Formats: sequence, C-alpha cells, structure tokens
Amino acid sequence: MRISVPLTLQTRLGRRIALLFVLSALLPIAVMTVQGYLSVRSRAIAEARGELSRAAKSIGMGFIGQLAGAGDILRGAPGEIGRPGAAPSLEPIWYDRARSAFTSLTIVSANASRVVWGSPPSGMPLKADESVRLSHGDLVLRLDTTGRTWLVVPNRTNEQLWAAVDTRYLIEEPIRRAGLDSTMFTVCVQPTAARAPVPCPQAATGPGQLAGTWNVFLAYEFGANPWRVTVTETMDDALAPVSAFQRTFFLSMLTVIGIVVLLSSVQVRRSLQPLAELKSGVERVAQRDFTKRVAVASHDEFEDLAASFNWMTGQLDSQFRTIAAGSAIDRSALASGRGDEVAATAAARLREAMRCDVVEVLVAGERFDDGWRHVRCANGEVEVCEEVRLDAAELQQLRDAGGTWIEGHAAAGRWRRNGDAGSRPNLLFPLSSHEGLVGMVTVARAEPLSNEERVVARQLGDQLAVGLANARLLVRLNGLSYGALLALARTVDAKSHWTAGHSERVTALSLRIAHNLQLSQAELDTLRQGGLLHDIGKIGVPAAVLDHDGPLNVEQLALMRAHPAMGARILAPIAAFSPAAPIVLYHHERVDGLGYPEGLKGDDIPLLARLLAVADVYDALVSDRPYRRGLPEQLAVDAIRSAIGTQFDGTMVRAFLDVMATEGDASRFRTDGLALGLA
Repeated sequence: MRISVPLTLQTRLGRRIALLFVLSALLPIAVMTVQGYLSVRSRAIAEARGELSRAAKSIGMGFIGQLAGAGDILRGAPGEIGRPGAAPSLEPIWYDRARSAFTSLTIVSANASRVVWGSPPSGMPLKADESVRLSHGDLVLRLDTTGRTWLVVPNRTNEQLWAAVDTRYLIEEPIRRAGLDSTMFTVCVQPTAARAPVPCPQAATGPGQLAGTWNVFLAYEFGANPWRVTVTETMDDALAPVSAFQRTFFLSMLTVIGIVVLLSSVQVRRSLQPLAELKSGVERVAQRDFTKRVAVASHDEFEDLAASFNWMTGQLDSQFRTIAAGSAIDRSALASGRGDEVAATAAARLREAMRCDVVEVLVAGERFDDGWRHVRCANGEVEVCEEVRLDAAELQQLRDAGGTWIEGHAAAGRWRRNGDAGSRPNLLFPLSSHEGLVGMVTVARAEPLSNEERVVARQLGDQLAVGLANARLLVRLNGLSYGALLALARTVDAKSHWTAGHSERVTALSLRIAHNLQLSQAELDTLRQGGLLHDIGKIGVPAAVLDHDGPLNVEQLALMRAHPAMGARILAPIAAFSPAAPIVLYHHERVDGLGYPEGLKGDDIPLLARLLAVADVYDALVSDRPYRRGLPEQLAVDAIRSAIGTQFDGTMVRAFLDVMATEGDASRFRTDGLALGLA
C-alpha cells in the first residue's frame, strides 16, 4: 500500500508543519529525560561528597596513628644515641625504624644541641605549656619555619629529642590504607593555624572540584592545634558513573528522533527529491558546470521539467565551449603569430568542443608549392606531424567546396591511423579567407555529427581561418619590422666601409650571450632592436671623423661621443622602439663610472646596455679600422676579460666567455638569431 503525501508537505510551509509535529512528540520525552538525568547527577554528587568526607576521616585517623607510632619510636631511643662516637649498630632495629620515620634527629639540651643525622630545627624555642608537657613525659608536635613537622620527647638524660617526621611516613601510609587512587584524588593535610603551613600538592578546592574535610584534634596527645585533612576529586571523576547514563540518554534521544523523523519525512523527501535535484543542477549551471545532467525518474511533471533543463544545459555547454574555443584560437593567433601554434590550439579546442575522437588541422604554406603543416589531436594529446602535399585536383576540390563540409573526401582519410579504426574520418572542412585557401580541418568520430554540431564546427572553422590569416599578417608585419631595422642598421654601417656589418655582428653575438644568461623572449626582442640600432646616432657623425686614421682631436672626440644621445633622440618619436632606447643611449657607459654620455655606474646602467657593450667592444677589437688592424680573437678575449670591474660587468663577461669557449668567433656571424620570434 502506497501512502500518498499531501501536496502541502512539498512546500516550505509543509516542512515547517512536519517539523513542529516532530518537536511536539519529542518535547515531553526530552523534558522527562533531562529531569531524570539532573536528579541522578545530584545524587551522584552527594554520594561523592560523602565518600570524600569518609576518606578524609580515615586519613586523619591514620595520621594520628602515624604520629603516635613515630612517638613510640622516639621514646624507645637508646640512652647512648647522643653519646659521641656511638654507632647505630648498638640498636640496629631501632635505628632502621627511626631512619624510615624521621628525616632529622637532634638532641637539644639547655646549653647546646647535637645533630645525630639530618639538619637541626630552625628558630623553635619551646613555649611554657610545651615545657610543662615535656616535664610530664608527654609528646609535643611542632612546625619549624621551613614547614617541617617535629616531634619532641624528653630524653633519659634530661635532654630533649627533636625528630623531623618524614612527610611520606606521616601521610602516604594513611592514604594507602584509605584505598584512594592517586590519579583520581588529591589529599592535603595542613594545620588549621600555623605560621609555616605544610604545603599541599595543589589547592584544596577549585572550580570543577568536590572536597571532603576532617579536622584532626591533636591537643590532648601532642599539645598542638588541630590539623585539617582535605580530599578533593574532580567533578568529571565524581560523575564518571553518570557518564554511562548520559550516553544512554543521548543514544535514546537520537534513536527516538531518528524514528520520528524517518516516519514523518520519508514521503516528504521522496516527493521533494526532484526539486532538490533541479536546484542542484541550477547551482552547477551558475558555477559554469554544464557537463552533469539532472537525473529525475518521478514519472510526473518534475521529470518533464528535468528533461527540458538538461536540453537547455546541453545547449549552454555547446555555446560556452564554442566561445572558449574561438577565444583560444584568437589569443593564439595574436600572441604567437605562428601558423603551427594556432593550428595546435585549434585542434585541441575543436576536439574538446565537438567531442571528437581525432581532429586534424592542416595549414597551407605561403607559396603554392610549399608543404602544408599538419597538426593532429587524438586522446587529448597534440602532435605536430610531417608536412604533407596535396595534388592539384584535391586543392581544386577544396576551393570549390566554398566553406561547406565535404563528406567522403579522399584527403579526409589519407592520414588515418590504426588506432582510429573506430572513427569515421569522412568529414573535411576547407578554411578560406580573403586570400584564398589557408588550410583545412578533418574530423573523425564514431557517431556522425549532428546538424547543430556541424554548425558549431563551421563557426570554429571560420574563426580558425581568420586566425590563420591574422597569423600570416603578423608574420609579414614582423618581417617588415625586421627588414626595416636591418635596413636602418645597414644604412648606418654603410656610411663607412670600415664598419660594414658591424651592427648585425654585434646583435648576433649579443643574442648568443643573452641566451647563455637565459633572458626572456621579451628581453631578446628588445636586445635585437637595440643591437641593430645601437649606432644609429652615427648618422650625425661626419664620415671624415668615422674614417679618420689617427687619434681624434677634442672636437672630433666630442662629435663621436655624441652619437649615443643623438641615436636616442632619433628613436624618441617611435614608440615601438622605446624599450630599445636605453641600449642605444647607454651602451658606452662603464661600470666604473668613466663612460659616456652620463657616467653611470654599476647596476645603474641598464642590463641590456651592459650586455651589448661587451659584444660591441669585442667586434670593434677584432675588426680592421683605419688607424689599426683587427686583433686576433684570443687577444681580444683577453682584453675583454682584463676589463672586468672597470669597463664591463663581470656577469656579462663570464657569459661572453662561455659563448666564445663553445662557439668561438663564429657566434658573431649567426644570422638565425636575428629573426628569432618570426614565423
């Protein structure tokens, strides 16, 4: 029989009513249980206090017995005990008992005192009433200023025996006889009134503790004020027997709550489960998680609503993946400017967006006879494959497709591998831009693509075509920029045949040093600009000065030394060259501050300017000049090494020496680094 849950229980109001019903059932039980628990607890505390009082009395009686036993030992002292040279062997039994009971023994007379063992009492003259007790042969109990407990008895020789009673002898035996667990109880025995009270292990009472006391009356036997015995126990130890009841109480309450809640809410939960699933689905969508679907099998309107919700999240998932893939393709095209890197990003994103087994992207070359770069993404891994070539018929079919999917094209399955046996590499999409055919995409998946997935793939394909076209444009712009820089450098170097190729050689060597220092790509690009343009200021230096075959006079030297500042002024209007301007301005500064134009020192000179200065001087040393022939390579290297700390930075020179040791003078003529970063 299936119980039908009222519709109101599926609302917040219905759940509130159900909760009130549960509380109404549990409240009387809880009140009675708590009242019983408090009663048992109060009874346990009362019994614990009574037990503590009885334990204190037992310890107190034992304390009196121990004092009396100590007095008997002291009264039985042999008469020779105080004689000088008397050996303990005269009364070995008494001696052993006395040493176990007393920590000190002193014989006191009217004129002097003799210590038998231990230390004497401090500052303890007898009172008149105590002297009377001793004259009658009674014991006297005293405390000295250090807190030691002394028993005093008259000796047979009209002297007094003063014995300090061992605290362990006095207290531990009564505690043991009382049967107290030292881990649960604390015992304190103190005089009720004394200037130097006997210290206790801890305070007699405190928060969360119970205590029992008993006063030990010592006036008759020992002529002393009463002592108080206090036995304390923590509240947790006293209530240990109640803990079992407490656990049973809470377990019972939990059981009752569980039964009531289970019986009253099982149907409510069953009816509201679809709503909870939908709410969870909405929260996942809010967090941009579109991959999980809502599972509802209630055979009612909730199930229909869940189906609509799943369709909506699927559409959102597809759209967001498409947007993310397109954005990644755009970023790759703008950031790298390399067609193969754009293709690799596109292959991975297309496979993720379309949930395909294999996606391959082929990028056409700049010229008709260039090979097509081939990138493949399968199992989440991107692989750059060998270049491929398409024949004229295949290229023409791709051009004729006009931006539509081609099924069964021969090129789509040309690169199929054995691991792709379960896929269908039948779909191919040509990538065209305003320049014509720039590439193509092939898709392999076991299930055929739906029309919606084909639309998504076409959107991404069009975006990839634009990205590849932009990458081509960036390559051309970079090539134009590099060509302009190289033309400027050659223009400067052409002013004098003695410096022909100088800027390119200095740049090549500087880049090798920078690679040795592991500088970033941005620093390499800046160094490339600065190296090619570092002598652009020599445009303003007369050729006669540049080709002068002897020492320069003051005026000529001033003209020559003005070229760094002039070069910086020439580059100032061009914002793209602003990062390279410090290299141009400061490449003749020295770390000892004797350089020009500003006389900067050490780290105040920009790092790239310090680096290029080494390469610039080396190329000048090994090159012929109108006033001298170039030095041999080793002499130039030695000259650079000897200028560490004066003209050059030591770190830059060491990197230069590493390059020369591995590559030699040929490092100046490496042109591969000049165009680094261009596709």
